[in-house]
Amino acid sequence: MDVDAPEHVAHRYESVSNSLKPLILRVFLTALLLSALPVCLSYYKTVFGGIVQVRENTTTVVSSHLRVDQPGDRTADDAPKAHAPTFAVCIVGQVRTLVRKDIQDHIYDAVLAPLLIGGKVHVFLHLDKKGVNVDVETELRSWFSLESLRVYDVEPHGRVGEVGCVSAGYPQVYRQRECLRDVQAYGNRSDVEFDHFILTRTDIEYYARLPPGETWYGLKRNLVLNGMVIYRDEVDGNSVGSGREVSFMTDAFTIIPREALDSFATMANAYENCISTHPPSENTCGDRWSWSECRIQMASASYQVGKLSTAAGEVYRGTIFRCEDSACLSIRRDYCQTEPCDVARRSLASSLVGSQIEFTDEYRSV
Repeated sequence: MDVDAPEHVAHRYESVSNSLKPLILRVFLTALLLSALPVCLSYYKTVFGGIVQVRENTTTVVSSHLRVDQPGDRTADDAPKAHAPTFAVCIVGQVRTLVRKDIQDHIYDAVLAPLLIGGKVHVFLHLDKKGVNVDVETELRSWFSLESLRVYDVEPHGRVGEVGCVSAGYPQVYRQRECLRDVQAYGNRSDVEFDHFILTRTDIEYYARLPPGETWYGLKRNLVLNGMVIYRDEVDGNSVGSGREVSFMTDAFTIIPREALDSFATMANAYENCISTHPPSENTCGDRWSWSECRIQMASASYQVGKLSTAAGEVYRGTIFRCEDSACLSIRRDYCQTEPCDVARRSLASSLVGSQIEFTDEYRSV
């Protein structure tokens, strides 16, 4: 039997050892690359994807808007959500009672604060020159972080004021158009995409709070919301219906979706092109054709219209006239001489006690 000499055994061991070295090196390098892969991917995403992921307890934060739950972290009540709904609030008209601190608090409590619960709010003021001075402007800017404050007179444009052309409500829709243009310009500059546009006035007394911003997900994309709606075939509990079935809507408080923006932004254009005082054959406004409320109703005709109301009533019931209050006396307003004034000293906060609007399934997409 052949027996290797010691030197032969040593030589063969050395040969086998040398042949294993490349394999061992490959295994080591593979393990090293696998362990470094998560770091490399994270670096790639950071540099090339613009997304940074940071672990916070059981939730991964992706960018500044979208929160993504880790597998197994979500409870039955949790659901992934898109970006926070973004609201543009256009407040237009004469400054009127907006200089009063309790009115400012009232608007904040009823409109702005609820939307800030899970939403983002941008406020734009477009006001009449009457009653606005440096002190008033300073007061208004200290009230809320405004994106825009514009003060100007509204002069007739186009055929507004001509015999045979409707003119009632033109100054308000003119400011609304300018405000919506202002919103769009701001959105383009700041890369902000607005989901809802709120058209309201400076002098509204609210009787209910808007739904929290976090509940605005999943609403019908063609849904116009209004502060006072009457349907032709009114049914108890009916909160949403076709715009063509509406017999009355207020022009004081409306919330429009992005899909309806053009219809409302061009209401002033219709005035300037002449809205005939003779109603057309297809007129959903009836005898109110020349009313300013009819313009909102006509703009909403192609959309679904939803009420903003609670069991106690609508979010809006009337305007605030408190002309004789000392805070308003410094502002000379002609309408104080012709319109009734509510000089009651009750707190506006009493209007909102326990009143919160809620979205039912009627408001949501199927």
